Amino acid sequence: MRLLLRDNQKKDTQKIVVGESNGTVQLFSIKKKEAAPSFKTPPGKRIRRVELGGKPGEVSDRIFVAADSEVRGYTKKGKQFYAFDTNVVVPIQSMSIFGSNLYSCTDTTYTHYVESKEVDTLTLTAKINDIIILPTVIQPVPVLACQDRLLRIINKSSVSYETELPEDSTIKIFLCTFAGPTKTELIYGTSDGRLGQLEIGSLNASSKWEIANPKHLSAVSAIDFYDIIGDGVPDMIVSREDGAIEVYNFETAADEPLLKYSYNGSESITNIEGGVVGNPDYEELVCCTYQGWLFGMTSEPLQNELGGEVVLGKDDDLKQKIDDLKQEVDELQRQLAKTRERYQDTIKQNSKALSTVREFRVTDRFELNRDDATYNLALESELPIDNVLLQCDVILDILNVEKNSAVMSFSACDPKDNNAVLVTYRCQANTTRLEMHIRTIEGHYGTLQLYITSKIQPKCSMLKRHIIKPLSLHQRSNQPIDNTKKMNTMKIVGSFSYAEVHSWIQFCLSDVPERPPVDKENRLAYTNIFLQTQLELETKTTDEIINFSKWSQYYKNLLLNNVIPFWIKYSIDEEYGGYFTCINRDGQVFDKDKFIWLQARQVWMFAKLYQDKDIDDKNLKSKWLDVALHGANFLEKYGRNLQNQQWYFSLTQDGQPLIETYNIFSSVFASMAFGQLAKIYSDINDDNEKFQHYKRIALDTFHDIEQRRSNPKGLFEKSCLTSPRKLKSFALPMMLCNLAMELEHIIDKEKIVDLTKQCINEIINEFRQNDSGLILEYINADGSGQCDSFEGRLINPGHGIEAMWFLLDIAEQQNNSELSKICIDTTLKILDYSWDKQYNGIYYFLDIKGYPPQQLEWDQKLWWVHLETLIALTKAYDHDPTNKQILIWLNRVQTYTLKHFVDDEQYGEMFGYLNRRGEILLPLKGGKWKGCYHVPRACYLCWKELVMDNSDSNILTPEHQEVLDNADRYSEQYKLTPVHLNRLCSMVADLYIDKHKFKGVNVKAKLPALFEKLNQTFSNPESFVEFFNAF
Repeated sequence: MRLLLRDNQKKDTQKIVVGESNGTVQLFSIKKKEAAPSFKTPPGKRIRRVELGGKPGEVSDRIFVAADSEVRGYTKKGKQFYAFDTNVVVPIQSMSIFGSNLYSCTDTTYTHYVESKEVDTLTLTAKINDIIILPTVIQPVPVLACQDRLLRIINKSSVSYETELPEDSTIKIFLCTFAGPTKTELIYGTSDGRLGQLEIGSLNASSKWEIANPKHLSAVSAIDFYDIIGDGVPDMIVSREDGAIEVYNFETAADEPLLKYSYNGSESITNIEGGVVGNPDYEELVCCTYQGWLFGMTSEPLQNELGGEVVLGKDDDLKQKIDDLKQEVDELQRQLAKTRERYQDTIKQNSKALSTVREFRVTDRFELNRDDATYNLALESELPIDNVLLQCDVILDILNVEKNSAVMSFSACDPKDNNAVLVTYRCQANTTRLEMHIRTIEGHYGTLQLYITSKIQPKCSMLKRHIIKPLSLHQRSNQPIDNTKKMNTMKIVGSFSYAEVHSWIQFCLSDVPERPPVDKENRLAYTNIFLQTQLELETKTTDEIINFSKWSQYYKNLLLNNVIPFWIKYSIDEEYGGYFTCINRDGQVFDKDKFIWLQARQVWMFAKLYQDKDIDDKNLKSKWLDVALHGANFLEKYGRNLQNQQWYFSLTQDGQPLIETYNIFSSVFASMAFGQLAKIYSDINDDNEKFQHYKRIALDTFHDIEQRRSNPKGLFEKSCLTSPRKLKSFALPMMLCNLAMELEHIIDKEKIVDLTKQCINEIINEFRQNDSGLILEYINADGSGQCDSFEGRLINPGHGIEAMWFLLDIAEQQNNSELSKICIDTTLKILDYSWDKQYNGIYYFLDIKGYPPQQLEWDQKLWWVHLETLIALTKAYDHDPTNKQILIWLNRVQTYTLKHFVDDEQYGEMFGYLNRRGEILLPLKGGKWKGCYHVPRACYLCWKELVMDNSDSNILTPEHQEVLDNADRYSEQYKLTPVHLNRLCSMVADLYIDKHKFKGVNVKAKLPALFEKLNQTFSNPESFVEFFNAF
């Protein structure tokens, strides 16, 4: 609510503009004590703020309203002249207008616009409660009142400085407003009822006065300045949440304002302004209540003095108006009674009829009061309250509040029902507001629940919850810790994420920002208001340090001693051949159907392991080859449709076909599997027949895939032939680029180059969105870009990240540094978008515009998504070891994956499916979609990638470490003792050979060039380092 200034100071009255929760904006005046509307807009989005604006130096007679993310402007005649969508995700909560400048604030973000163009923005960790603009001579100064009890003075897109309220006022600031002749003073009000004044300087702010609240008055809800007394000095008018109104006068000799008048209302007041509304000759206070009522308080005398006799003024019109209102109320009651009878009759006639329950809005506030160490709980409903049930699972003291219009009664509690406190408030007629004082016991934590039942029919209740924190009597403070006091210190160090630390603090303490701070270091201070002890929390992140050798050994051990033994023990079908994949946690096979793509994946995995050069156990490798051939023989015998030679999707245990192929997935993995077997026998000179046999199967399948690229689902395509929405899937180019690398030993090189070029172009230039760096799962079939539909907006983070490490392998082979950078950048952007900021982990599906995805399982956390991410990050670090973001994400994803997916050694393998909170959804280790593939492949590749990283000195021999530690001393002694040069050259050569040996590359032929570069080291070290690290 706002009051427009008068056009004519002598004759006219001020008009009132109101923004309503149903989205209407209306302007009206008061004539003959009735509202005379000027205009009213249609309903729309809820109006959250109303402000007046105009050109600098002119009357502010233009109306601006904020509704969700939109700001609209109206003239006083009702014409809309301005509409601006800020495109913010959360609604605008506060704003201010100053000339052509628009200042808006959401819960945590401040933005400054000039002529609808964004010029400054700032995101805070603390919630923003209000904003004012100080119109100083040089430039307007925005001041933000934040919930952490700090005022932040803003300069462009940064905080110029912060100022805290006086030490004894430790409650959140709820409102600030401008006052003072110097244009740099402001008045603040707090939720514990305090009032104060600050003078804002260029470098700091100073307190001029503060009015305490010894009577425990309610929270300040609004402040205005208007000369209601008529002495020529603006008076401070204060409204409170309990309906109280106070008028303070500034006297010349007084250091702080003095209370002159007060009024106690029955409804919470949300805004108050002084002006001339009903009578141009008298000042009034116009109040807006939580219930949506407007009422005025006038300075006009209610008595007329004639001579020495007092004569009460008579108002026949007023009497008639009261009579009319009484008649109208009586008529409404009769109509209500008839409607209730009709409702009861309908229920009796139709037993299946359902009552419609009307929701009603309830606001509540739960805050700690420093003065008496209790929590003040205030409830306010838009409808009369019938009763309130308070329930809590921890012991609390509930104190009676005298001003409540309710009867409080306690009920006996049974701890077995998880009830420690049960209190009922039975309210009197027309009660819309209740206050409760609650004393907690520190160390006890739980949930306080309030069931608010209104008087409407049929009965319905609103539920409000508040968390009782373990450290419930600790209150946020910005004061420094008293170093003269003895302090106990607890330090926690580990490989947990910054977000996890922040969640721990949120669980224990109140007034903690919702999001972790962006700074690497953060400090929070608290005071126990009962014992006056202090608590200081310092959190910081250090540069992520990962012991690559340790983690490489971990993944190797997990693979060879846990995962692979699990599948050998439980998955092999000795009776019919092939593998079981539907395996429970304890190894029990719960379904014996066989899925071709999982059969082929397991063949590929064991064939890949067999070829590893770093495993010397011949018996073990022989066993792996037997397992691979066991599955391959089953696939050869039963896996293909003999008519079209295409691979089925699923078979019975004994190999009878169940489901035809409805995509090319089975074919892709079958081609990969037989390609790996062909690779095994290509190195065995005396068994060339098997090489040709497996090669032919792999190539035949590959050529079939090529022929089906344009229509991979064939007859199983669901979309209509005449459908105007033709889409192509990201899965196809993603798998083909990997398949090309898998079959490069049996396919013509030109074919490989051409195929990978096509896949790279599709993935990077079509599916990858340039503006966001994200990858869509479906795009228009012609490659023209995004289709605005469920499928067209879909993001599958796991697919996008998996494809990036496929392309990183191609980039390494082609020595394409530009492609490598794009892949790393895309991986990090997908992770940043898809990481669950609240519970950690990577979402399964998302919508690129932030809309709800159509997949009901969108927020689940899946094993393969996180494992493919680990592979991508280890490969990304190998490409760019200077990028710290890669290490940060690697540590974060690895911590989450090993904590939530890896099962106990007693059972082995990993879980596959978690809910959003990281809890196990299904205890299975294999199924229709999970087999022996993602887990062992990730363990294998992470083992290999991490052991190859040369930044970890733990992989060096003691001799190599000694040279590294004393490199400076050796370089100084070089001229005096040339023998050191030979020793150093020998060490460098060994390091060079070992480094590339891990990557399977023999570089002994390059040693002469290495020594030549080494001779140039002191004059051109960069050239040597570049040669040393080259592949």
